[in-house]
Amino acid sequence: NLFGRGQKLNLTYEFGARRQNYEIGFTEPYLFGKKLLFGADVFNTTVWRSYGSDSTAYRERRRGGALRIGKPLSDILALNFTYAYEEVEVFDIDSNLSTQITASKDVSSSLTSAISRDTRDNVFDPTRGSRHSLSVKLAGGPLGGTINFYKPTLTTSKFIPTFWKFVLGLNSRISYVKEFSPSNEVPIYERYFLGGADTVRGYDFGEIGPPEKGKIIFVSNLEYKFPIVQEKGRTILSAAIFADMGGSWRRSNDVSLEIGSEDNQLKTGAGFGLRIRPMPVLPIRIDWGYGLNHKPGEQLSQFYFTMGQVF
Repeated sequence: NLFGRGQKLNLTYEFGARRQNYEIGFTEPYLFGKKLLFGADVFNTTVWRSYGSDSTAYRERRRGGALRIGKPLSDILALNFTYAYEEVEVFDIDSNLSTQITASKDVSSSLTSAISRDTRDNVFDPTRGSRHSLSVKLAGGPLGGTINFYKPTLTTSKFIPTFWKFVLGLNSRISYVKEFSPSNEVPIYERYFLGGADTVRGYDFGEIGPPEKGKIIFVSNLEYKFPIVQEKGRTILSAAIFADMGGSWRRSNDVSLEIGSEDNQLKTGAGFGLRIRPMPVLPIRIDWGYGLNHKPGEQLSQFYFTMGQVF
């Protein structure tokens, strides 16, 4: 609540062996005194990316900014647009992968439009309601830049109260990305990295799907959550058990709904976790997931320490 006006200012600094991120964001929820959201972000992110079994195959750097505009159409329906301008660089490629991965430095100019319907009773800790959204990202073409693609994404989540204060959460997401002329391929950094804390737990980030990453994904999550410690009607500590499933594919002909350890098959995982909310903000999330469809030699389970909800 910046300056008591409902404005938001966020400063993010992440550092680690695999990821460094600097980000500044500002949001004005009532531009010119009207129900019109305006936001601006500036970011500089560098991460190590995996390729096959190599967890440090190359580095990816994104530097740029974004402008956001949102308009509520009703109490539960909202329309949002985001324009982003980024310089994206792929570098420090493992010498053993020089024939599979090409160093590049591109300019991405993109517009993302999204419409969402949200009836959740609490954004940070929902106990009932649903959220459905459809977004389309377009890069290149009339927007300029050096890469050209479109990426539609459909997401749906549902929260169902059961007995006492137990809540069943269901989530599904499907998305694909496709290049268009003059580009002849989707760059590796716009493909889907599946596996990890926010998709299919029990697998490492990018471990699911083909080594060069997929252009089509499907993810489904089921989570059953219940409170352990509450204070003044607010949950401070809760526990959850979960089951995840997802797949990533190069093209539509590769899509398989069979569950197994092959690249084109769906992967499943299950586990349990804790949600800690010492303050009425994003929860701290600690999860342990066990992958049920690993290839020989892969780590069977993973611990995750993150902030925010899975969905």
